Amino acid sequence: MKAITEQKKMNIAIVQVYDDNIKSYAEYSRLLNAMYAHEKGYTYISFDYDLVPVFVSVYYNKIVAVDSALKDQRNFDWVLYIDSDAAVSNFNYKIEDIIARHPNKEIIIAQDSNGVNNGVFLIKNTEKMREFLQKSYGDRNFFHSKTPEQSAMFHYLQTEYKDLVGIESPHHMNAYLNGYADLKSTKEDIKNWDKDSFIVHLFQLASQDRINIFKQILLANKIICISKPEETSKIKSQQLNIETK
Repeated sequence: MKAITEQKKMNIAIVQVYDDNIKSYAEYSRLLNAMYAHEKGYTYISFDYDLVPVFVSVYYNKIVAVDSALKDQRNFDWVLYIDSDAAVSNFNYKIEDIIARHPNKEIIIAQDSNGVNNGVFLIKNTEKMREFLQKSYGDRNFFHSKTPEQSAMFHYLQTEYKDLVGIESPHHMNAYLNGYADLKSTKEDIKNWDKDSFIVHLFQLASQDRINIFKQILLANKIICISKPEETSKIKSQQLNIETK
């Protein structure tokens, strides 16, 4: 009787990075993604400060953060990067299932109306992918682009590394609020977003709208976050000023 050997479980990390400018909604995103990672047995890594020098666009934080995870001593097989205005919406999804759909690929990214969007992407821990990140970060030709790190990454993904790219449905990986492909969202979309999406990306929304949607996702997973009302905070502050005079 042949011995049954279990397939080795993948060592997967989820990575995010943000600074004080977007902390108001990033903390909700971080909580959701950390909860998901814990439930699925993945490692969650977040950086709450800029990783790049002051003369480099903060957009490059994602490249440095992912590169750091790929070089981590815990030897992750794959790293899922998620922008801070994006979060796991449906905990039933498994990252391994996405990877399995793209055999022989080393980076998996979701399509949108502009082609693809690097707000969410999966990257394999290989020499070629570490080289890809280094080239994307070091190519100064894109420094003055509107989205410099995205332009640099897309340049290399469409040229030197095109055979290693897997394209995913946005529904599985990077869903917007209205039909997944259109970057523009309306107030009605904010009320009626698809809760079956794996990762929802709240692109070009106001901070408070992002917070409200992240709270809905948390509530759906039986996590309740209660924030201090702004007006109550102002009243207490005024009362304190009166008492100390």
